Amino acid sequence: YSKTVSHSEQIADFLEACGQPRAVTYERAKHLKKHFKQWADFSEFLGRCRPYWLFRGVISMAGEAQFTEVCSTMIEALPKHYGIKGKGLVFWEVHGPVDVEHTDNAVQIVAPYIDTPEKRQALQDYFFQHIDFRYRAWLECLGEIRYTVEPAKSA
Repeated sequence: YSKTVSHSEQIADFLEACGQPRAVTYERAKHLKKHFKQWADFSEFLGRCRPYWLFRGVISMAGEAQFTEVCSTMIEALPKHYGIKGKGLVFWEVHGPVDVEHTDNAVQIVAPYIDTPEKRQALQDYFFQHIDFRYRAWLECLGEIRYTVEPAKSA
């Protein structure tokens, strides 16, 4: 559907539709701040992590489950208020329904494996770690890092 090869290119399409040249986007991407890089690295780590159910549960439940509403808002607001259409909307159009599907699949994939208190705790710990990295990344981009939250300690 998207005719692009990655999330990065879909975001570059969106930023280009907002008026930022691709060359500027690519150059700025080289200078992402510490917390954004930590979030990306943590997501990459989880993607390579085994067991797979832990990755799928964390990424879908800590990220994708909440992102559908953002996508709906962007799809409605961007054309109406900013005149953004076409390729500039693809990232948002793709992720709305895909993230619903990913989250539904994650629940089915994860459910059989969280059959011990330790596995439930692992999912919860990684879930909160992912959310913490993500929010620190976005707050840092906005220049609003004011506090830190330490992840819950397992008993």
